[in-house]
Amino acid sequence: MLRLWLLLVLVVTSQLSYGQLKSNISALNYGKVEVWKNDTLYIEIKNRSNTPAELLPTYNPSVELIGPRSIAPRSTQVYQVVAYPRTKGYFEFQPKFYFSNSNDPISFIIKGQIKKFDESALFQCPKLENTPKKFELPQIRIRVVDTFSHKIIYHAQSEFYNPLHKVQFDAGYMNVITHFGNYRLSSIAEGYEPKEIAFLFDQKNQEVIIQLKPIGMDEEDLDELIERRG
Repeated sequence: MLRLWLLLVLVVTSQLSYGQLKSNISALNYGKVEVWKNDTLYIEIKNRSNTPAELLPTYNPSVELIGPRSIAPRSTQVYQVVAYPRTKGYFEFQPKFYFSNSNDPISFIIKGQIKKFDESALFQCPKLENTPKKFELPQIRIRVVDTFSHKIIYHAQSEFYNPLHKVQFDAGYMNVITHFGNYRLSSIAEGYEPKEIAFLFDQKNQEVIIQLKPIGMDEEDLDELIERRG
């Protein structure tokens, strides 16, 4: 009877510790990078247990995990991932990160191919341990302007969105905090033709300008208007 009870305890314990955490990806791929600058990628980690998951300090000199110190029960958090390869060409790492509520680490493959390094590139994780630090989402600047005068249209109404995130605002400019990715921006304003554009928000492209054309005006009309004012 005692042996049966111990066996049941072991089975239940193993089931509780298995699969407590789950990542939304198994691999991250930088692809072919012309100039390496330690760009940031993202993963989501879900805590499927009923207890908080504390990120434990882990020795990973080649990969850094940046994000919240803990994940609340039954919730998901987004983490930044930064790789620190030391040589040009193909690289591949498989780091492991441990949390307090699971014996199994979060592990994934991160790879890429580097043509050359930027002067600012780092070759080792700034910290020998992945001590959690504050994670801040990037911010994109949005401006709605007149096609001809390039002045801000302050009465414009706009919608910034993708399948995961949507922001509506009534102004000619806006700073939006969100994740990198592909987005669409649509704007309307009284006296202007509506317009919608698609764009990529990343570290190199952190501002988007959408130009609205006045109704019934083209470049010839603008030239005539300038001549009259002159």
